[in-house]
Amino acid sequence: LWNTVSLRRHLIAQFEQIFTGFYQRALVLLRKRANPTDSVSFNANLVFDSEVEIILESLVDLLGLHEPGHGHASADAGALVALFATYDCDMTRSDVASELVVELCRCCGGVINDEGDVMLGVFPKPKPNDEGNTDLPLASKNASSGASSEEVQIEYWRQVPAHLKELCAEALVGCMKCLFENQDGDKSAVMLDDIAKECKSSGDEGCSVRSLHSRKRLMRKAARLFNEKSKKGIECLVSSGLVSDPITPMDVALFLRNGLVVGLDKAAVGIYLGELGKAAEAGKSPPIWERDWFHKEVLIAYCSLFRFEGQPLLDGLRMFLAAFRLPGEAQQIDRIIQAFADSCGRKCDESARLKLFSDTPERASDPAFLLSFSIIMLTTDLHNKNIREDRKMSLEAFIRNNTNYGQDITEPGKELPRDFLTSIYESIKEEAIRTEADGAEGAITVERWKDVLRGSTDESAPPEAVLTTYDDALVKELVIENLWMPIVSVIGSFWGVVGIDEDALEATASSKAGEGNPNAMLGVQGARLGMDMAIDLLLGVLNMGRLDIFREIFSCVCFYTGLLGEYNLDAVDRTWSFVNSVEAQSAVIAVMKTAKAAGDKIGVEGWKQVWALLFELRDLKLLCGGKYGILKESDPDFLREDARRDWTMYLAKGGFSGSSDKADK
Repeated sequence: LWNTVSLRRHLIAQFEQIFTGFYQRALVLLRKRANPTDSVSFNANLVFDSEVEIILESLVDLLGLHEPGHGHASADAGALVALFATYDCDMTRSDVASELVVELCRCCGGVINDEGDVMLGVFPKPKPNDEGNTDLPLASKNASSGASSEEVQIEYWRQVPAHLKELCAEALVGCMKCLFENQDGDKSAVMLDDIAKECKSSGDEGCSVRSLHSRKRLMRKAARLFNEKSKKGIECLVSSGLVSDPITPMDVALFLRNGLVVGLDKAAVGIYLGELGKAAEAGKSPPIWERDWFHKEVLIAYCSLFRFEGQPLLDGLRMFLAAFRLPGEAQQIDRIIQAFADSCGRKCDESARLKLFSDTPERASDPAFLLSFSIIMLTTDLHNKNIREDRKMSLEAFIRNNTNYGQDITEPGKELPRDFLTSIYESIKEEAIRTEADGAEGAITVERWKDVLRGSTDESAPPEAVLTTYDDALVKELVIENLWMPIVSVIGSFWGVVGIDEDALEATASSKAGEGNPNAMLGVQGARLGMDMAIDLLLGVLNMGRLDIFREIFSCVCFYTGLLGEYNLDAVDRTWSFVNSVEAQSAVIAVMKTAKAAGDKIGVEGWKQVWALLFELRDLKLLCGGKYGILKESDPDFLREDARRDWTMYLAKGGFSGSSDKADK
């Protein structure tokens, strides 16, 4: 399906939900699977692993569509590049490509923060907190009282099975092959969002795929600030130029409606929608977005962004409440539901087709408001475990309360039918109105899916995507800029590296490979995977021409050898650690192969690190070719054994240090 361009351009929203709600969610569940405690949970894990294995195999095939002959829709570009251009550079879509790679890296053992753009596999040195304790890396924290819920669960979750971790690594290798093949800067046909179309038609050279992605990163920053305090988030929108200045209520409404894909919290959205705002006061001039009239217009504009036509009020209410979380204050709930009733009351089936509400739009909102509020109360009543069964609202009570709202609201002949109210009661009893997290961390509800489908088929809105061209090399650079750190973190995890600061290097050197890191794979398997990924990544980035990123990766791999830094261990222990670590030896091989291929492109600092590695190997007597030597003659010696010994003694006594005549002799 993804290969079919004509189909893909009409299923942008559907593919997004497949990648986020299926593949990413499967990866999240894989790394957060609980350790088995009995035979039942053990067998459940076996069944789960077999299902995830099939999912991962399909993901590996999808990310490997770059290979020639597969007829990929975007010509020379791979699936990862097409995903990045289609979703990660679209302000209204999730970061499908980045989040998918980040989850793969986490399953492989990489330690990455929530933003996914900072590598934590290279742990910083622990710093003392106010109580004198040290803040340890996430993977080593125990369930302390001050730890977050995710940190507390670290020891509760099992390690990803080795065969599934290998599949995740294979998917990452397929991603890198997509990036580093056919690096000739050709134009590749992909689907960009409508913003790119407008920029291309207007001839604005500054508006490109890179600028679109940068704007989306600013939008994500604004969402994080908004989750902390709405004022900070809106200020960031204005100062970053993401919205017009002065800001309008529709700008904020669009941010609240589309910001979920960049991390906007549903609870924060509900709180802002329910806020009353500040009234005008003499001598005070609060920002426009804090005024009461501004909040009111934002709520009206937000409700107008939903498509309530052609569906019952109950379905519209489910769809509306699936987009945010209702606040806890009754007055805030009242304001939100009133705005919903004003928008939905004159568009829903009860008004347009069934004629149950007043023909006057202003009066149609009154029964819609009372019925909506009654449905919310019914949901709370029927699905609250703290309410006894004999005290829950009965069907007859619900019908009695909603059949007739009085002559001021219910017009003669427009009483709500018993069958209509019974269907609402049974629907709520069977399934409560829910607000779930979107994306990989949550499960998409039926109502949220309907909202997605209605938004994807909105003919009045601009087209979501358009088949156009972009600079293939530019998009690949953007992918590398965003994803090289998580991949390097995975490489370090495969090699069992604790970190690259002095304390971590000492801890790595003093333990046998893999024992100090629960994420390390078993011996040769992890060493080989790490070496292949490191060499492919280094040479690929080098051929791409990004020397700045190449040198940073090269520096990390040099430190992953465990031979750099200051140690408190003696030479014997350091030698024993290196010769018994196939992971450290693989890192050295990766460094030397890259240095040979890159030459001066590794830079002065890179060569300093290479020579530091050689000097450390010399000091540890690992270059002499003896029992533990790693450098040996590959060609047969032309000298006899006694002649070689005499020549070595001659050099040791200062050969060539005398006159030229003696040297000639």
